[in-house]
This record gives sequence, C-alpha cells and structure tokens, in this order.
Amino acid sequence: MIWCICSPSQAYLPHYILGNRYVRRRSFDPRILVRTPFAIAFVILSLFSLWLGTTTASIPINDKFLHYAVFFILTTSFYWILDTSRRRVFNLTFFICTLFLSTSSEFLQTLLSVRKFDPWDILADIFGSLSALAICTWYHKRMLERKRQAKGYQGVAVDEGDELADLEAAIADREFELSGDEGEEEEDPGAGRGGK
Repeated sequence: MIWCICSPSQAYLPHYILGNRYVRRRSFDPRILVRTPFAIAFVILSLFSLWLGTTTASIPINDKFLHYAVFFILTTSFYWILDTSRRRVFNLTFFICTLFLSTSSEFLQTLLSVRKFDPWDILADIFGSLSALAICTWYHKRMLERKRQAKGYQGVAVDEGDELADLEAAIADREFELSGDEGEEEEDPGAGRGGK
C-alpha cells in the first residue's frame, strides 16, 4: 500500500491527503474479464469477413445487405467479448467496430482484391454496426435492470401506504412544499407586528 501526498486529480495513486487526514481512493481495477466464446466467434467471423472481402467469387446476395449483415454480426460478437461496465463496452465497440473496422475494411478490401472503393459500402457497414450496438446496449441495460430486481433492490416507501416511490424525488417534493409555505410568510413581513 502506498501512502503519498498528491492532488485528487492524480487518480492512479490509491491514497491522498485531504486536509490533515488520509483518504483512501477507490482504486482502479485494470482487470477486464474476457468471454472466451464471444472472442473465438469474433476471430472466426473476422476471418470469414476478410475472406468474403477478398474473394473474387460472385455471391448472389446484394452487396450492401451483406456488408450490413456482416458488420451487424461482428459488432454483436465484439460487444459481448468484454465483461466490464456498460459505458466502457459501448465506447470500445463504437470506436473499434463502428469507426475503425467499418472504414478500414473497405480500404483493405480495395488493396487486397480487384474490387473498387465504394463509399456506400462504408455506410452499410456503419449502419450495420450502429444497429447492433443499439440493440446490444438496450439488451445489456435491460439485463442489468433484471439483475437488480432479482437481488431485491426497489424503491423506499416514503408514505405510510404500500406505495413505493423514489426517496430522492419525495424529499425534493417535500422541500419544495416547505419552501412554498415559507415564501408566503415572508411576503408580508410587518403583518404580525402591528405594522401599517
């Protein structure tokens, strides 16, 4: 364990001094768990899509639909590789699959095969990737909400009834009601003192 004097902006250090006391910072955990089946599927699908992009064989399917479908599947498999926070997974998937792979695959396809550059293929790749990212994000959020409900997390009862509500919203409502009452009393300051 390291004890040091540093500013709160130096988040990589586990402790800093605030005033005259030591405060333990929540340490950053660099471990990211990898889901092996999704990683293997992503590698296999990447190799298959590389083969599709460089082959000279004629495929009877619409080229734009094929680009859309391949990047939909690639993005879906990449999204579920890392077992970490939803925001981190979203950012990594967006930058790697949607921005980097969708544009670089068309340039790579142009360099490695006799096919010509087509910006509409890039657009189909991006739409396929964004569609998969939207669905995976929605499902991931739904999955986490179901886990929270299964653990028994729920609202706090703020009234004497059986109705559950958000505690912070109820406190804010009550503070607003109280501040409204005080405002009425302050409007006429001389009313109770024998004023005019």
